[in-house]
Amino acid sequence: MKQTNPHLKLNVDRIKLYEKFTYKQRDLSGSKKRDNDEENSDEAVPNYINKAETFSYSLSSLSSAQTLRYEKRNQNLQVPRHVDYIKIHFHSQFNIPKYFNIYYHNYGLLAVSFTRFNSTVLFAVADTFKFSVLLNQLEIFVKLHLDNGRTKTFDPNILFIDKFELLSSNDMINLDLSKPLSHIKLELIDYPIPVHTPNIIYDSLVQYFEQRQIIQELNPTTQTVEIQLISREDLLEVVDNFDIVQNVISGLATIISPSTYQQPERSYGFEIEPANENLPIVGIIDTGISNTTPLRSILINDDHLNVTGVSSFIDNANHGTGVAGLAALGRDPYLTGYRGKFSADARLLSIKILDGGHGGISDNDVLKLLKEAKLKYPQLKIYTLTICYSQNKKDDEEISRYAYELDKFAHENDCLIFICTSNNNHASSVNTDYDHLYFNQHHCNLSVPSESMNNITIGAAAECFRDGTFLGISPSKEYPTLYSRKYHVDFRRYFKKGKINNRIFKPDVIEAGGDYELIETKYLKFIDKGPSASVQVISSDPTESFCYSIGTSFSAPLAANIAAKILKKYPNLRSQTIKALIVNAASLSNIGHPIPDDMLNRIAGHGLVDPDKTVYSDNNSATIIIEDSIEPEIIQTYPIKFPEYLIKDDLKKQNQLVRITATLCFSFEPVLHNQLSYCPIFMAFSVFRNKDIDDIKEDYENSILRARWTQDGYYKTNPKANSNTHKISFTIGVKELKDESNTFKIAVLCKLGSQLIPGQIEKYKLGHNFSLVVKIEEQLPEKRLTGKLYQGLVSENDIEVLDTVDLDNELNLDLEV
Repeated sequence: MKQTNPHLKLNVDRIKLYEKFTYKQRDLSGSKKRDNDEENSDEAVPNYINKAETFSYSLSSLSSAQTLRYEKRNQNLQVPRHVDYIKIHFHSQFNIPKYFNIYYHNYGLLAVSFTRFNSTVLFAVADTFKFSVLLNQLEIFVKLHLDNGRTKTFDPNILFIDKFELLSSNDMINLDLSKPLSHIKLELIDYPIPVHTPNIIYDSLVQYFEQRQIIQELNPTTQTVEIQLISREDLLEVVDNFDIVQNVISGLATIISPSTYQQPERSYGFEIEPANENLPIVGIIDTGISNTTPLRSILINDDHLNVTGVSSFIDNANHGTGVAGLAALGRDPYLTGYRGKFSADARLLSIKILDGGHGGISDNDVLKLLKEAKLKYPQLKIYTLTICYSQNKKDDEEISRYAYELDKFAHENDCLIFICTSNNNHASSVNTDYDHLYFNQHHCNLSVPSESMNNITIGAAAECFRDGTFLGISPSKEYPTLYSRKYHVDFRRYFKKGKINNRIFKPDVIEAGGDYELIETKYLKFIDKGPSASVQVISSDPTESFCYSIGTSFSAPLAANIAAKILKKYPNLRSQTIKALIVNAASLSNIGHPIPDDMLNRIAGHGLVDPDKTVYSDNNSATIIIEDSIEPEIIQTYPIKFPEYLIKDDLKKQNQLVRITATLCFSFEPVLHNQLSYCPIFMAFSVFRNKDIDDIKEDYENSILRARWTQDGYYKTNPKANSNTHKISFTIGVKELKDESNTFKIAVLCKLGSQLIPGQIEKYKLGHNFSLVVKIEEQLPEKRLTGKLYQGLVSENDIEVLDTVDLDNELNLDLEV
């Protein structure tokens, strides 16, 4: 058995150096200033005839849409104020620092929401007279180029506009009106500056609800009204008359349905050791956890975290119990077929939000339960959430308000929620084998809230823990399954190749979830859930012990179990360090043809997780953790010295002697209604040669990577979106080690995003925590591994072996006494 060692932690306060960072003519990736970062110019639209025709159509459509909206209004409601909202599509990103005030003060348009990475802006018409000035400029432009008008002057700012339209009731409604309208969410327009108009309209809307006895609740953080039940007529009347509604969506959610493929077992056949009080806690946000299973010995006796009216210890959906078992026990029971006695990696806290296979979810209720759970159990860091919205996200849709709330919660409470991508059950009805091109379909997009950035999103790998020949349809067990969902954003639609931030994607990793099987009958050939590639999970059904199914609902808790193992061994780590450890140990190495590289991350993330590498180092492979904070416009460096034996001993290898794999993760307070600057913090890292910090600042060639930094923060007027998870992997040889006296320096850089609304910047001018995980491993044949690397790194660096807790041995001692 391989020797396991604890991870290591760098003593950052004693070794780091930091200085102010100043941008020179060369950007962060070492090249000269890009021409396409120039301010928006007239040259973007050379064909003014086509542009004039587009403006003419937009003006006519706007006028017609306004007339129709005014006619639909019910004057008897006596709504005290009305506002028009204009959606303007620009040729490229709307530069907020430059144009926000121009459009507000000159044209009477207040920007309230930025989508399509800020190339589309929703404006409130705050001043109708000033807005008429803009419309007049557009009309002048149309007459000049279509009607040979005599006037030759017009405001050049209008050339940046592509087209525009009124926000109509049809634009607001994004659900099926033919179905019962229960658990509806009205996403209200959130004004970025204090004005009385939205408050006046909202008060009138509340009166409307009270008069019709419509039960509703406002979430003031996200400006979302949750409605339990409303008629189609009332909903249409609301969106037609109360000019504060931006979006109407359904809060319906679904879970996977477990299936039984074998003779039910009357006995579970395994036991769980009684829970040690020091075990980590995992909050299971689900359908309850049955206390009639062996899980009862590790189940916290708290029935108050519940919004369903049915006990948290009853699982009528037969879902939360299986999820809880995987989160507490992980992969270990599959080694013995769930036979024998097991030590749990976590205690379980039931947070019940649903009592059936589908139903409405209240974002407000979920957040209240999360906050209550954290208040009652301050040590709680890990949650699972495997109940997602039924509807998948639209292509390139902005981050939902639900995901925004979860991001805020994770950031403010140092927590990590393991969220599944949800299942695409449509996959089995249209495929007969593994077709990676199927993921291009829009209905393969992930579901809310799995786009969350501060938390960790888990997709499904085909692994099902069955011995023998793999019988799933995927090329191998490491591949993402067809029912797992992909990232909904394709940056190629908005950015040129050089400006795409390849660090942004979901899921973060994939974990075992079982696979579809090829099922053949005399007349048909199709794929579906079957008995040979599905995953065995604990059942809450009293007539059976286990059920068998497939789904991302299994993948998320299995990944959460790895987090529990990390906390069990290293209880003082930050939640973002846990995320970085999991991402850093994931691998795409066994996933290749037929999935192309440009699609791989969007469906498999960083690849299949490796529990052992996540939790342990060994003699030939050491994981070093850096936990620190950094202020904007600062660069910090951390030296790491490699052991002398790597260059002095005859290891019979000169090149690619050592592999370095490093992952940076950080959480942030998100910015709502700004898709480009949702993550307002730019942070990047790189590995540099053994130079002074001044040399690193001035000479980017000192980086040993081809890419100077993990993301490019040079652009200001048209920036990239920022990522908060970066991973790199590369090798070094004897020559590099000799040239740099066995020492390399990791540098971390921070700055603020340039596209924030005035007034938002000040609160981000502080230190931002980050976690950086660096894995260093010998690249030698197994028989020639030296066993010297781990101890050598400890000896050569200001480094400490992480404090660990061996709860299993502690528990055994207690039992023996």
